Amino acid sequence: MTKCQQKTRQSLKDPARRDLIAGAAGAVGLVVFGGFIGHSTVSEASLVRPPGSRPEAEFLARCIRCDRCRSVCHTNAVGIAHFETGFLAMRTPVMTFHLGHCDFCKKCAEVCPTGAIEDFAPETVRIGIAVVTESCIA
Repeated sequence: MTKCQQKTRQSLKDPARRDLIAGAAGAVGLVVFGGFIGHSTVSEASLVRPPGSRPEAEFLARCIRCDRCRSVCHTNAVGIAHFETGFLAMRTPVMTFHLGHCDFCKKCAEVCPTGAIEDFAPETVRIGIAVVTESCIA
């Protein structure tokens, strides 16, 4: 065995070098995984927020995921976003109409500590807009 082969073999056995390589691989993995979960798989427009919610970017910045809006909803119309909506939107309030309907009681706006959901006029607010396409079965 040559001197060069011995040095290479010995350097691979060095614990400090192995730790450095493992740490670098772990850092690359975290960056790749973080980029993957940072992007939403569901478009922001498809998330129906409670009435009085601020625009999506501001809503995500303000919402602290305290779950008060969901707890106070007496019709169970407010639910939470799950992992498939993306890491940033996860655990934020969304409307889940299969559990109940929204009667615009304004309780979610009253309990929001950060103002992510503001007071609103029930006559003017719109929650989600239906889009009729050719594939829609009425």
